[in-house]
Amino acid sequence: MRTAFIATIVTTLLADAVFPGRAVAQNLGDPIALAGMWSCSTPNGETETVHYERQTDGALAAMQRVTLPDGSAAEVPETLRYDRSIATWRLTAPETPYSGGYTLTGAPPAGSDWRLRGTKRVGSVERDAQVDYADAGDDAFRRVQRVRYGDGWRVERDATCRRVASRTPAKLPAIARATDHAYELAGDPFECVTSNGHLTTYAYALRDDGTIGLDEAEAVRGGDADRESYRFDPRARRWTMSMQRGGFAGAAGMWNGKSWTFDGAVASGTHTVPMRVRYVYFDANRFSRAFYAVAAHREEALIWETCRRRPPALASAAGPAAALP
Repeated sequence: MRTAFIATIVTTLLADAVFPGRAVAQNLGDPIALAGMWSCSTPNGETETVHYERQTDGALAAMQRVTLPDGSAAEVPETLRYDRSIATWRLTAPETPYSGGYTLTGAPPAGSDWRLRGTKRVGSVERDAQVDYADAGDDAFRRVQRVRYGDGWRVERDATCRRVASRTPAKLPAIARATDHAYELAGDPFECVTSNGHLTTYAYALRDDGTIGLDEAEAVRGGDADRESYRFDPRARRWTMSMQRGGFAGAAGMWNGKSWTFDGAVASGTHTVPMRVRYVYFDANRFSRAFYAVAAHREEALIWETCRRRPPALASAAGPAAALP
């Protein structure tokens, strides 16, 4: 009885979502949050502007400042690239007349600190090197670059950077946002097929208050309601999800891995019924999600769907019926 009740609610939620495809104004298909302009300062009062620019292959390129022995400054080109196949970030810089080249690697950041390790050529010697990023508040980070000499580490550069013009309004530290797949939902619409053959079009959008909203049909026609809302708490590092219809509310951690699971409940009068919503990430343009009834630590799938992002021109021209090949 309880399972049938939840299945009815979930089916209704999905069925109500059909609306024509459309492009969302803010396309954040790739949420590498360092992209943009940053104003950086060092403890001794030096200031600079660093521009992390998105490349066509998905990497980020930046010009990092170095101080020369005579006190003058120069810039070193640097590239930051993420390889999802091995879940590794790679930070590289070529050798220049005034700075040795370096290659550093690290796992995706899981907390407020992020370290990349490798080697840097200093003169004719390859020395251990590392770069540490740390959250420094909303849209801010600190970066410290060190090289090992003997038994100790020498700081080459220590700078705290704040975004000049925010590329995304969400109040989430940049390093944390860089690998949270939740932000990849916002952008061009997704065409989806449910397990019962229903075709839907979802449009996720990043709101000014940092909430990710999945639009209702009313919102597409000019209203301001969201069918679903996802809100991130940077202190707890947890997401909350709420559905306008059906009364589901749940919570999940950051979406750093393959799956993203919200544990919560559906409200029914004075009662609540446990329910679970699980997203599965394939790439920036494909995901699936399923709704489960939960009882005695077991889950039963009620309905699921697979979704694929369509380019704006195709999404608006094709409509839901021609969504998936």
